[in-house]
Amino acid sequence: MKRYPFHGTYTELIDYGFRLYLDHFKNYIVISFYAYMPFFMLLFASDYYAAINGIPLQMNCMSSFLAVAATQNPLIWIGNALIVYFSGLYIMGKDEYTAGWKATIKQVFWKVIAVRILILLITTGLTVASILILPLALLIYFGVTLSMSIPVVMLEGKGITESLNRAVELTKPQFAKTAVVLFLTGVLISIPQLAFNTGLAGAQLDQPWILLAIRVVTAIITIIVQPLQHIILTFLFFDLKHKTECVDLFLDAEKLEEDSGFTPQDKAELLMKMKRIKITKDMLGTNGENIYQVFNTDEINQEEPEKNASSGSGDKILITKKMLGGEDQAPSTESGDNQ
Repeated sequence: MKRYPFHGTYTELIDYGFRLYLDHFKNYIVISFYAYMPFFMLLFASDYYAAINGIPLQMNCMSSFLAVAATQNPLIWIGNALIVYFSGLYIMGKDEYTAGWKATIKQVFWKVIAVRILILLITTGLTVASILILPLALLIYFGVTLSMSIPVVMLEGKGITESLNRAVELTKPQFAKTAVVLFLTGVLISIPQLAFNTGLAGAQLDQPWILLAIRVVTAIITIIVQPLQHIILTFLFFDLKHKTECVDLFLDAEKLEEDSGFTPQDKAELLMKMKRIKITKDMLGTNGENIYQVFNTDEINQEEPEKNASSGSGDKILITKKMLGGEDQAPSTESGDNQ
């Protein structure tokens, strides 16, 4: 299966998002259509009723309500979460697991809804507070740091409060990069709608039927561009994890375990990835078995239990000079790069 890069620069992450979107365009459009179209259909019906009865759309309260609901409702939240889930599997090269999406949605349905409501309440409260007393920077800060909550729920299986804490933990060390990527993504997905609105400049928009047609075009643009936002968000999620956890290490270990004929170069590359960070058994979790099966016990050593107990960080895997072609001596992981 094809695997996508786990990290990159600002523009590379966006480029990866475009590539993944084009590679699986049909699947993303289907999800987006079923997530957005139901409420758009209700909006069209309300606009049609206003048009045939000569009611100005600006005076149609139901249309105003549905216009907001068509972009923020539980169905869209679940659809966007499913796009994140599919994107995560595609990025990891685990396309075959997408068939189990129904079971996954059943498990996380209420988590996604609860997290989205909490974020909505937090951002709404901060928006009001920023108008009255608090600086706007606080709203931006929480908007950026909580952006990873849904990827955490869908791809790490965390609980409601855990996902919020985990999102802050991931984004805080790379706040600037996260903010820039989110900003650039927002600008990119708004370009089609802005171009369409610019094309309407000077047109006669006082006819209900014309306004209804504009609604339809807007719905089509939304369905097409919205998946890209969540695909790039998923790439950003993996990039943030890679900085501190070297997430591609586990997948490489699984690959090498399955392929008994892996080359010495493959093994050396995996060893160098392991050396980049302080890798503990707690971090490895169930994936730790893959690491131990790839290398023999002479190559992977553990620290003494007393040191582990005193550090409180779990058993650490040490990368020895022998593994890297040098003397058989185990350097401390404390000197490794903790990216």
